[in-house]
Amino acid sequence: MDTCSRTTAYRTEIWRCIKREAGGSIFKSWGYTPQKPIRKAFEQKPEQVKQWLEKEYLP
Repeated sequence: MDTCSRTTAYRTEIWRCIKREAGGSIFKSWGYTPQKPIRKAFEQKPEQVKQWLEKEYLP
């Protein structure tokens, strides 16, 4: 396991332990709340997006 994978695994396990021990209340006390991501940018300009997709984006 490389260092990056090991670090991610440790962080995941630490968060699981905190959540299990504190019942999730510690997250709320730290100001963390469950949130849904925004589906579309507020100031998106369709024409510029189209140009970017055609000229700059490399799939």
